Amino acid sequence: MSIDSLEKFKLKHWLVDPINSTITSDDGETKKLERRLIRVLQALAIAKEQTLSKEALLEEVWAGKVVSDETISVAISGLRKALGCNAKSPIFIATITGFGFRLLPKVEQIQTELSSLAADKHIVGKPKRVQFTIAASIIVIFSVVWIYFAKPKYDYNAVPQNLLANEQYAKAIFLIQQPDRESLAQGEELLASLYEQMPNDPHVINAYGKSILFQVNWQGSTTERDQVLEQAKSIFNQGYAIAPQFADLLMQLGLIAIYQSNVIMAERYLRESIQIAPKDPLSHKLYASMAIALGDTEAALHHIQVHRNLSPKEYSAENIAWVYNMSKEYDKAISELAKLKAINPNSISYHTAGLKLYENMGDEKTAYQHYRANFELVGYSEQELRAADSAFNQGGLKQLNAWLANVKKEKLNIGQYWPPISTARYHITAGEYDKAMKNLEKAVADNNNLILWLNVDPKYQPLKSNPQFQRIIKQLRLPKE
Repeated sequence: MSIDSLEKFKLKHWLVDPINSTITSDDGETKKLERRLIRVLQALAIAKEQTLSKEALLEEVWAGKVVSDETISVAISGLRKALGCNAKSPIFIATITGFGFRLLPKVEQIQTELSSLAADKHIVGKPKRVQFTIAASIIVIFSVVWIYFAKPKYDYNAVPQNLLANEQYAKAIFLIQQPDRESLAQGEELLASLYEQMPNDPHVINAYGKSILFQVNWQGSTTERDQVLEQAKSIFNQGYAIAPQFADLLMQLGLIAIYQSNVIMAERYLRESIQIAPKDPLSHKLYASMAIALGDTEAALHHIQVHRNLSPKEYSAENIAWVYNMSKEYDKAISELAKLKAINPNSISYHTAGLKLYENMGDEKTAYQHYRANFELVGYSEQELRAADSAFNQGGLKQLNAWLANVKKEKLNIGQYWPPISTARYHITAGEYDKAMKNLEKAVADNNNLILWLNVDPKYQPLKSNPQFQRIIKQLRLPKE
């Protein structure tokens, strides 16, 4: 039985009318509900007092849409409020912890006029009425089809001309793309003003959300960073409610999910963004990074290649080398590394890819050549270079990484990212696993998005059996190898 097949039904003293999206009490009080809430109620009613899982509810009500568990909770809360109950004293909807939700009262289905006609179509005197109903239905269906195909569809993925001609909007877009914080703040102020004037314009909402999201890298503390992300997400969700087919807005929600280390939601948002706008190169690049985090090498390589085809100026060999390195296909990674070298043999990106690759392969001598090249590129002094050479000559990469972590206490990205992730990686190579775990725990507490690749990066292999490490993997909902 599908949701749409359930017509009017009663729950205690409430008559639920899905067609008109209303609930009416026995004393005549009528409440208009959002269509989504009605559909949630229908889904629960169809379950016939059985527990309905969140997954099943998502499939029934939000099929094909990207929503979070929070969206379901908000819908359930809204229904409870409308029906007159709450989570602590449920009369209508109970939360079954760890499973889902269950409708408590018995569902009394009301036979509608149309259902009665269908059941009594052989009774004398009924055929004309049935024929009229069928004719009317055909007219309605024809009208809907005509409107759907004849009426131009609004393309949310193209900024309308009237907005492009708006000087305030144009200036704000220019400002938020500048590299300095002052310009970003000015752009946000202009967009906040526009947002007040045009609160339902998805392009204004999207731009305003970006002006806030772009501030995340300027925040000094994890708390401030989280506040910015939540504020931006709230604004983008407003836009999503208005324009669910707005690809760039979905991509921004995917980016926030990456920042918040939620690989499942990031993958879902980015996948839907690509379905809507398959020629946006950035969404393919971001999706590839999520695919590898989920252990899907084939999908990662496919989307990196699409990204490369769509944006030839952004040659993606570094990304492809990274994917092959993560999946331990080292021969293919070396081939991609050679392409990087041919483009720019003195770039940090080339040496970063090289040092990670050859370290994973166990070729310490070649790996150190790339390490040392990066030391020079980031500005190590002669004294620091001599100290690094001495550490490597005494004990290979193990001693070098011990020096980086405990003596140099490196804060720069010399090819292993930034602290605390880089510090954890130094400690792993140095064999100092307890210190490595402390830094990884800090990265988790900070919502450092680099933790998304913990389970696929060969660098973390020595920690795989550590109970703390396994708890992190479970907490992040990363797939098991």
